[in-house]
Amino acid sequence: MNSDKIGLFVKCLRESQNMSQEELAGKLYIDRTVVNKIEKSKVNLTVDNLKKISEIFDVSTDEILIGEYRSNENIEVIQNVSLDLYNKNLKSQKRQKILAIMFSLIIIVFLGYFFVSTYNKVKIYTVGVKSDLINFNSGFFIQARDKVYFNVNIDYNFDTKDLEMIKLYYNIDGNDRTIIEANHFMNLEFTDFYGYQEYVDFNKLDKLVDNFYLDLIYKNGEIVKNKLDLTKDYVNNNFFLRKKEKGVIENNDDGEKKDYVNSEISYKFLRLKEKSQEKVENSSYDYPAYELIYNKINYDIFLSDEIINLFYKINGKEYILEYMNFNDGYEYFCLKDETHDIYNFVLYDNKCVNYDCDKVDDTVNLINNVLDKLLN
Repeated sequence: MNSDKIGLFVKCLRESQNMSQEELAGKLYIDRTVVNKIEKSKVNLTVDNLKKISEIFDVSTDEILIGEYRSNENIEVIQNVSLDLYNKNLKSQKRQKILAIMFSLIIIVFLGYFFVSTYNKVKIYTVGVKSDLINFNSGFFIQARDKVYFNVNIDYNFDTKDLEMIKLYYNIDGNDRTIIEANHFMNLEFTDFYGYQEYVDFNKLDKLVDNFYLDLIYKNGEIVKNKLDLTKDYVNNNFFLRKKEKGVIENNDDGEKKDYVNSEISYKFLRLKEKSQEKVENSSYDYPAYELIYNKINYDIFLSDEIINLFYKINGKEYILEYMNFNDGYEYFCLKDETHDIYNFVLYDNKCVNYDCDKVDDTVNLINNVLDKLLN
């Protein structure tokens, strides 16, 4: 194709019908200056303009592309132009397909790499300990692909004046690796990064979570070893986000669903607060809001805007059952004895935070029955 011939041919077609550039531009829905540039071969015809000029002047698109009317002398040239355009179109389509395939492969490789490098790589564990000497107010271990974070807050059931230090470490394949040795006893935390690995070996993280220990080292040389219990609370192994059904817990054995949150307990608790507002305001640890005998057990009941505490004794052993209900729907049970927490259970997420929550059903029934007695 010759751009100069195409431009001159368009000009000849226009002038043969005594049409100005302005008029042709109006029919093509373009600016007059564009028509001028087409005729001077400064811009190429678009496919849309090529079709419109063909219709306006009643000539074929092949004639416009070779820049002259069809004749016996140029029939072969016109055919070659058509074949050339067809071949160029095929090549263009092939290029587009190749580019689309390459782009798709790049996306697939990237997504594959992203999936492999992130799927199942974020894990959150709650940290507990079964000991008569210590318990954890809160404890968690977060494991990501390139970072770990550990934190526990420790409560002691004895006077720490005889402690020399505490030591946090892990043992893998019979080898101890110390993480922290400290003479401050309330909080332990550390952060480590892949490549730095000051505290942990990232290649052994799966083994590490089952082998954390906390030693209590006394001034007299005695060492009490405590194995930490890390319970997996979350892992990013879902392909799609799933909306959690608030307030429903599934029994792992038979699939039975139990609805605790926003249940009768929450409703009864609100009713009791309305009924006993003055008692709530005056309740303290010296003056319980209620005293109740239920199943031959004496309960001292303390109320606040968000908490019910039940103090009671069974076989001479004191227990405290704490139920919390916050305005945002967060509900929580904590059962304690004289020395440590027996369990902590978050109803909002249906999670056993620490220890053994097998008796949570008994706790739910007890709170329900006590509230019924107080409301009657």
